[in-house]
Amino acid sequence: MRIISALLATALMTAYASASENTSPDTRVALPKSTYSLDFPGPAECGSTSLQAGGLKVPKEFCSYFNKSVGHGFDADYMILPSLDPLLTAEDALKRIAAGAAASSKSRVLSESLTTVDGHPALDAVFVPVEPGYIAFLRYVLIGNHLITITADGYKSVQMPIEVERYLMSLKTK
Repeated sequence: MRIISALLATALMTAYASASENTSPDTRVALPKSTYSLDFPGPAECGSTSLQAGGLKVPKEFCSYFNKSVGHGFDADYMILPSLDPLLTAEDALKRIAAGAAASSKSRVLSESLTTVDGHPALDAVFVPVEPGYIAFLRYVLIGNHLITITADGYKSVQMPIEVERYLMSLKTK
């Protein structure tokens, strides 16, 4: 199965969330069942979700925090992709993932920049809504067939706030 097929299918999938846990604010949060961690700007709730992709049950681990006072959301998740197209470079896969995610969220990719995180290919992107809405800042990281997605959304300006930059940059893969 090609990576794009799997990712497009995830946009149409039904998720089933499991139990969550609270973490204290301003602390490093580890994504469940992983060595991946990052600094959330407030208390995050973590859990697991199962997605159906091409007849396969794909586990997705996540942590989320929503700042109600200002309407900003912070989310980090990872999933193990069923397969990757061996002819597709990691950088091209990340660009296609971002394009598919933008389309499924009725947004467009305003900007994207290839980078690395702990030596792994990554893509930073800014999504703007097609219709009136809020701007999202994202970082995608591909580690083998693990896809990590970090999102900060609910912003009115494409100028990245310092707390978003700190959050996106805080990912550790070990």
